[in-house]
Amino acid sequence: MSDRAALSGGNFTATRHSTTYDYISPMKLDLAGKNVLITGAAWQDGVGYATATAFARAGASAIALADLHDVSDDLVMKLKLAATQAGHSEPVVLSCTVDISKEASVQAMYETISEGFDGRLDIVVNNAAHMEPYKPLLDSDPSV
Repeated sequence: MSDRAALSGGNFTATRHSTTYDYISPMKLDLAGKNVLITGAAWQDGVGYATATAFARAGASAIALADLHDVSDDLVMKLKLAATQAGHSEPVVLSCTVDISKEASVQAMYETISEGFDGRLDIVVNNAAHMEPYKPLLDSDPSV
């Protein structure tokens, strides 16, 4: 697999979706054993963190929060609390500071998540503020 595929999640996810599918349905709430990456998740009042909270409440086993800004320890603790209050085990939570416009930064995030999640990622939510327009993530040019 090329370095490009590794940087874009090609080594993590077995299936790529571009439409609605079961794991984002509010009716399927058991995500035990699933590892999730959410970009753009450093702000408690943001879409990324709300998405992470929903995955925690649904029982995701591991959640990576990635953002240009540091993710506070307080947000990590609130995420773990959301899971336990919903009756699930406390998830492993990784926080990664990443500049998605810099290939080296994305590579460092990839290595951190790969190590922390034993090389497996089941769900990716790309909520980052920077994205090359009109191209699927895997077809984007990492130099842009």
